[in-house]
Amino acid sequence: MKKTLKLASLVLALIMVATVFAGCAKTGTDRVDETPKPVSSGSEETSTQQVDTSATGGLVLPIVKNKITLKYWVVLANEAVGIITDFNQNEVYKELERRTGIHIEFIHPADAEKTEQFNLMIASGDLPDIIEGDITKQYPGGPLKAIEDGYYLRLNDVIDQYAPNYKALLNSNPKIAKECMLDDGTIWAFSCIQKEEEPPWKGAYMRKDYLDKVGLPVPTSIEEWEVALRAFKEKLNLEAPMLLDKTGYDSRGTIIGSFGAMRDWIQVNGEVRYGPIEPGMKDYLETMNRWYTEGLIDRDFPTRDKASFDALISSGGAGAWIGSYGETETYLTANKDNPEFEIVPVPYPTYQGKPVHIRQTNFHNKGYHTVISANSKYIEEAVKWLDYHYSEEGALLINFGIEGKSYIMVDGKPQFTDLMLNNPDGLSFHQLAWVWKIHMGPYLRDPIGAYKISDLALESMRVWAQTDNSYIMPDVSLTAEENKIKSDRMGDIETYRNEMVLKFILGEEPISNFDKFVEQIKSMGIDEVRAVYQSALDRYNARSVD
Repeated sequence: MKKTLKLASLVLALIMVATVFAGCAKTGTDRVDETPKPVSSGSEETSTQQVDTSATGGLVLPIVKNKITLKYWVVLANEAVGIITDFNQNEVYKELERRTGIHIEFIHPADAEKTEQFNLMIASGDLPDIIEGDITKQYPGGPLKAIEDGYYLRLNDVIDQYAPNYKALLNSNPKIAKECMLDDGTIWAFSCIQKEEEPPWKGAYMRKDYLDKVGLPVPTSIEEWEVALRAFKEKLNLEAPMLLDKTGYDSRGTIIGSFGAMRDWIQVNGEVRYGPIEPGMKDYLETMNRWYTEGLIDRDFPTRDKASFDALISSGGAGAWIGSYGETETYLTANKDNPEFEIVPVPYPTYQGKPVHIRQTNFHNKGYHTVISANSKYIEEAVKWLDYHYSEEGALLINFGIEGKSYIMVDGKPQFTDLMLNNPDGLSFHQLAWVWKIHMGPYLRDPIGAYKISDLALESMRVWAQTDNSYIMPDVSLTAEENKIKSDRMGDIETYRNEMVLKFILGEEPISNFDKFVEQIKSMGIDEVRAVYQSALDRYNARSVD
């Protein structure tokens, strides 16, 4: 994995110098003031942007005359630890530096410490040029306040000047534009964007071979789920007919959404509601309590960690669970010598015949944002560097890696090589992705082609996508005052919610006290927070993309 690319020396053809630098007004010793045009392979316009020097190492995008360094704050995810220690070991970032002349000095806070480190960085006032991650939206008062306070750069003007690829992407679809702006039209970040809305990546699974053994079809309702789980318990004597998240519910809405409830906020025809106090929440808790009492749910779910959760599935002790399609690779690999082992995706179940309107949902904007410091001395260069991530060539690089190494072109389409799919060192695709591509970041993301998607994963997405998601809240923005109301109340409310959900399921609190639970949450100020989210939703729906 630590092999370095054996790239030849860069050659900038004289025609590039003539077309790009001639007549350009210089704004500094490092900058080239030529505003790039949207990059598109095969277009005659690309000659002013990059020269195909494939014989000498590939495409080059002229951003700077002399190499500069941008400081870049981004969490090194737990999954990457042990694979790399710094993103400069990632081959894509090496190639980006070769193409652009910009070196990135990464600052990597630990995942568990990201909030503390982010707050300390803000308090110091000493910001790097670029900050990446979902943490950027957690600035006290929100992104607009961060701009008003002089920390984040408002991007509208610089996008118009230096980011034609990102601008073209925002203009390509009103939904994308709406998801990438604040209520007043401010564009505050370069976000991870998908042109098409990705199907669900999370839902329910069951052991198909177990269903066959007990003579039952894949369930489509809560009532059928109960029959199947009882059969797993009584006929197969499974340790955990169903595995449940330690919180007592899936935060993405699987199972709990069947009852019209949710961990957090939902909206019904434009009306904001708090999911845990919806009437359906009582039915959900009553059902989970009955299943737990009968031994249909894992007895140790409140204390089970992810490793033992996965181990119980791999060992055959569980019949049903909620998870992502990416996790199935672990279970299938562990059972590669077990011909009976078969997993099947289960539709989001109905309850009492009522349709379901809640499921795991992906928007065009993945909710992962990258901001530029307002005090950066390399604003133009940072914008151009980030904009390249949304060009055709840049997106190809980030999604698939290095041509001839991690992928090859087959019939005009990128295809991963055996380095990624059948690694000779036995490394998984997900491990190698930290070295040969970029999993998440500011770029135009290919949600299907750029990943190792099995037939089971494709079928899972197809099955789960059949469920309506009209109750899901969009990613709204709160004002500084609204954020204060939320922060003043929601911490205590969520702590109380979590405690009571487990007590109801475990039988430590009778379901008959559910109304008292609702009244207590109301007394803690949930209606004031609901009003905040209602205002935010109304503003979101009124956003203009003209």
